[in-house]
Amino acid sequence: LDAGTTGEKVIAWVRIVATALLLTVPVGSLIARPELSENWIGVTVTLIALLLAILVFFAVRRDQRPRWLGATCTVFDVTLISACLLTYVLTDQPLVATNSRVAFECYFLAFAATCLRYDARLCILAGALAIAEYLGLVFLARGMYDLSTLTAGIQRYGEFDWGSVWSRVIVL
Repeated sequence: LDAGTTGEKVIAWVRIVATALLLTVPVGSLIARPELSENWIGVTVTLIALLLAILVFFAVRRDQRPRWLGATCTVFDVTLISACLLTYVLTDQPLVATNSRVAFECYFLAFAATCLRYDARLCILAGALAIAEYLGLVFLARGMYDLSTLTAGIQRYGEFDWGSVWSRVIVL
């Protein structure tokens, strides 16, 4: 319990630092190519994540650890990444959502943060939720678009491939 409490404080601080560092990627991309909507989405989602990370930091800093905080933060971390990917689907960029090499890897940052809570149940929750949400958005993208015929974004993100999707799911 003590390790989990300490871990929650460490996670809160690391979440702020990591999110601030991650913010440099979409901001740099936005400066370089402001016409791409994916850059605006990245900045917006990362700013929201940073704001919420700061709020959680102040909540945890008071030496209070509500029982619901670990599960809530775990679900939030994973779902925010999925929401970012979903935004790409909803803005006609399904290949970015299914093949993203930046946003998808953020799931592993969420897993690392969850592991610092020293609660195996939360680790299982994070993994299962990431798999379910990622597959859900892939099936949504597949239902909304004929991914095999898309040409926009192929050079940057690659073609849609079920083998890649299942590989990602296995790694998650």
